[in-house]
Amino acid sequence: MKNGANTLEEQIPGEIKSLSVFKNFSYKRFGTGSWYVKGSNDNEHKSKVLEAYNYLSDCLKEDYDIIIADEILYAVQLGLLEENLVLDLIKNKPKNKELILTGSHQPLEKIFELADLVTEIKKIKHPYDKGILARKGLEF
Repeated sequence: MKNGANTLEEQIPGEIKSLSVFKNFSYKRFGTGSWYVKGSNDNEHKSKVLEAYNYLSDCLKEDYDIIIADEILYAVQLGLLEENLVLDLIKNKPKNKELILTGSHQPLEKIFELADLVTEIKKIKHPYDKGILARKGLEF
C-alpha cells in the first residue's frame, strides 16, 4: 500500500481528504493505480496521462479560477507526456486563470521559461532518513 498505509482508505492522501473543507473546490484523480516502471507498462500509463491532459485542457475552457495539475511535470520528466503539450497549455491559458503545475526533480527549462512563477521545495532532513516510516496522521 502507498506510504505504508494498511487499508485502501488510508491510502488516500491527506491533501485529497483536506479538500472537502473547500466549498468551491473540485478535483479529479487520474492514473493506473500502480507505479510506473519504465519499459513494462508504458502504454497504459501514457494513455492515462493523455486522458488527464485532455481533461486539464478542457478545464481551461471552464469557469475555474485556479487549475492545478498535480505531478504533471513528472509525466514530462518520465517521457509519458510531450513537453510541447505542456508548453501549449501555458501559452494558451486564458489570462484570467491560474495554472499550477507540480512535480519533477529536474529543471524543465522551456516550461520554466514560460511560467510566471517557479518554486522549489527541498527536503533538508526527514524522519525517513533515520528509518522512520510514514506515520498515520502526518504522512498519510
